Amino acid sequence: MGWRPSRRTLIRTAVIGAAGAGVAWVATRPRDLPTGVTFVEGHFTTPRWPGGNPWWGVAIPARPKATVIALHGLGGDGKRWFDAYDAAQVASDTGLAIAAVDGGSTWWHARSSGIDTGALVSLDLIPALSAAGLPTDRLGFTGLSMGGFGALLLGSGLPPASVIAIAAMSSAVWPTWASVPVGSAFDGPDDFAAHDVFGRADALAKVPVWLACGTEDNLLPSNRSLAALLPHATTVFDAGKHEGDYWRGHLPAAAAFIRDHV
Repeated sequence: MGWRPSRRTLIRTAVIGAAGAGVAWVATRPRDLPTGVTFVEGHFTTPRWPGGNPWWGVAIPARPKATVIALHGLGGDGKRWFDAYDAAQVASDTGLAIAAVDGGSTWWHARSSGIDTGALVSLDLIPALSAAGLPTDRLGFTGLSMGGFGALLLGSGLPPASVIAIAAMSSAVWPTWASVPVGSAFDGPDDFAAHDVFGRADALAKVPVWLACGTEDNLLPSNRSLAALLPHATTVFDAGKHEGDYWRGHLPAAAAFIRDHV
C-alpha cells in the first residue's frame, strides 16, 4: 500500500503560470519521511492536459543542491516514485529534491489527443517547483522505461547549462520507426521522427548521461545501441529484468550520478 500524509498544512504558494492557478501544500509524515525531508504536493489544472487533473509532488531535503525530475513508466504515476522506489529516502541521502508528476500513457510528448506531458513538465511542473523555492536552474532528469525515454527527450531539449545530468533506467527507446513495437508510444512515423532520441545524440553529448538496463530486459539491445552513439555516457548493463525491483535498486545510483555533477 502507498502512503498518504497524515497531516497537511495548506500553503498559498504561487503555483501560477500559463496553466492557471494551482494549490500546493506541505505534507509531513513524522514516522515515514526521513529526518529533515519535507513533502509538497498538488494538482494541476492545465491546457496541457484538457480535462485532466494531474498530481505532482516533491520530496525536499534540507538545503537541496539541485532538483531532479523523475518520470514514471507506462502504467505508472508520479506517486509510485515515493510509494515503491523510496524517492524520499534517496532525496535525503543525496541532498537532491526529487519531483514527480503524473504523465499517463502519453510518452512525455505532445500527442494527437491534445495532451502534452512534455510541456506539462516544462510549463507547469518546473514553475511550480520554482515557486516552492527549489533550485530549478540546476535540473537533473531520471526516469524508467517510458520515463527513461522521457528523461532523455526532455533533458536534451533544455539548454545544456540548466541540465546537470540525465540518468535513465531501462529506457524504452528504438533506433528506427520500424523497430517500434505496436502500441501507444508514437502517433506515427512523423511523430517518431520528431521525438527520436537517437536523432538527438549531438544534444545528449552536451550533458552527462547515465544509462542502466538489465541484461534480461528486451530493451537492452536498443540501450546498447544508444550508448554506442554516446561514448561519454556511463553505462550500467547488469543483471536484472524490466521490473520494479531493478528500478528501486538502481535509483540511488542514478541520483548519485546526478548529484556528482552538481
